Amino acid sequence: MDKATTFLIFLIELLINLISYCSYSYLSDVLYNLWCKISNNTLPQQVHEIKQDIKQLRLEIKQVSSVDEFSRWAKINRKLEKSTKLFDTKSSDLGIQKTSFKIKASLFIMVAVYGIRLVILYLYYRVPVIHLPASWFYPFGWLLSYPGAPSGTLSVFMWSLASNRVSSHLIRSFNNFFPIAGQRSS
Repeated sequence: MDKATTFLIFLIELLINLISYCSYSYLSDVLYNLWCKISNNTLPQQVHEIKQDIKQLRLEIKQVSSVDEFSRWAKINRKLEKSTKLFDTKSSDLGIQKTSFKIKASLFIMVAVYGIRLVILYLYYRVPVIHLPASWFYPFGWLLSYPGAPSGTLSVFMWSLASNRVSSHLIRSFNNFFPIAGQRSS
């Protein structure tokens, strides 16, 4: 196996660990916001506008006396109730839409991540990454060539496991030196 493919496998494992570190939920939120901008989805903007309208109406109704200016107070109160009902329905629709998108996006990301791993392992099943001297790892040389590489070599599966471990340690140590605000620490 050439060095470029070996390095590519390491980069893929690093990318997979970055995705795992960021979390599927965060990535699906980012994708949802991007999708809203690309598709001109106006539902989040409508919910925001209705919410601002409700705040304005609540401030206005506090300034009007219900005893002295009952007709004006009743008119504002009807507008407030109408806006509140509209906000509830639009907000519910937005929640359903966002949850549905997040589930689909998370599922797509998971399938893509594990699908890439499976394709690489399938394509390079019997291809050795590195030839190792037999005396270095005796009697465990067969374990390093598991599942299908020739004995005395390092298989793609084991290289993938090692790359995964190294990349997760790199990400964790990077996070220890440069913590991201609001991100959980491992």
